[in-house]
Amino acid sequence: MGNLKISMRLYGGFSLMVLAMAVIVSVAYVEMGELRGAAGRLAGKELSSVQESNRLNTLIADFRIVEMQHALATEEQVKQQLETRLAATQREIQATQERYELVLETEEARKVYDEFKQYRQSYLVLHKGLLEASQRNDSMGAAQLLDADSKAMYERAGESLDRLIQLSQSAATDSAAAAEHTYLWARDVLFGTLLLALVVAGWVARHITLSITRPLGDALAVASKVAAGDLTGHMSHSRNDEVGLLLQAMQGMRDGLVQVVSRVRRGADGVSNASAEIAQGNNDLSARTEHQASALEQTAASMEELNSVVKQNADNARQANQLAMNASTVAVQGGEVVGQVVDTMKGINEASRKISD
Repeated sequence: MGNLKISMRLYGGFSLMVLAMAVIVSVAYVEMGELRGAAGRLAGKELSSVQESNRLNTLIADFRIVEMQHALATEEQVKQQLETRLAATQREIQATQERYELVLETEEARKVYDEFKQYRQSYLVLHKGLLEASQRNDSMGAAQLLDADSKAMYERAGESLDRLIQLSQSAATDSAAAAEHTYLWARDVLFGTLLLALVVAGWVARHITLSITRPLGDALAVASKVAAGDLTGHMSHSRNDEVGLLLQAMQGMRDGLVQVVSRVRRGADGVSNASAEIAQGNNDLSARTEHQASALEQTAASMEELNSVVKQNADNARQANQLAMNASTVAVQGGEVVGQVVDTMKGINEASRKISD
């Protein structure tokens, strides 16, 4: 079952339900057919048999009454009217017998009916003689026939007809009992089939539900662990259904996350080492910066001393320049004096040469 896809399992479950419903409908159809047959027999031949036999009994009784009225009548017109009624009643009896013969089924009923027909035929033979005596206004002869052989044949035919009525009623009762039995059997079968279908459907539904929810629960548990940062869970994906594919994908996702986390962890370790080296370099740079700052402080102090010296030198230079200017002025004045001396000397020299000459 775990290797079947969820869609196939659902299709199978629904197909099983459809099959169960089809079985229930089929059983109901068959049993309804049996019930319909029993009801048809009850409403058809058995009921028709009871109706036709009762009608036949009534017609025969009417025929006997009209016959007796004919035997007692004295007027010719009344007798003719009664004869017309007798002929019509006899035709109706004959038609009823023909319909009744069509609904006879059992051998016992046919045997009793044959007896009825024999008694009825004997009665009609006597009836013909009785009618002739009545037509001759032989009241005594007609009365003797009514009380003797005709009465005996009428009673025997009536007894046979009563037996036929009892048989028809018994057959109708049996058909009703068969219909009731069919109904009870159909009810029990339907309820039993329905109960079995419900049990099977419940089992299938529970099995399919568990086959889907259990692995989904496992997948949910693993997903919750992954969401919480726990990547140590393992998901078995030996199933070949959609849930198995989901577990396989989640396993691949977990493996991918493990690789990503491993790479991130290695990168974090590298960043940590680099950060440590940078921190060490910063410490070294800080130390060198402090050393340079100290050297700069010393240089600044030296520069201040040098600036003082330069200022003193500049003052000295200005004083020297002033002295040089003064010296230059003196030198110029001395040069002028020297020139004057030279000129004086030249004048003296010329004067000397003149004197010499």
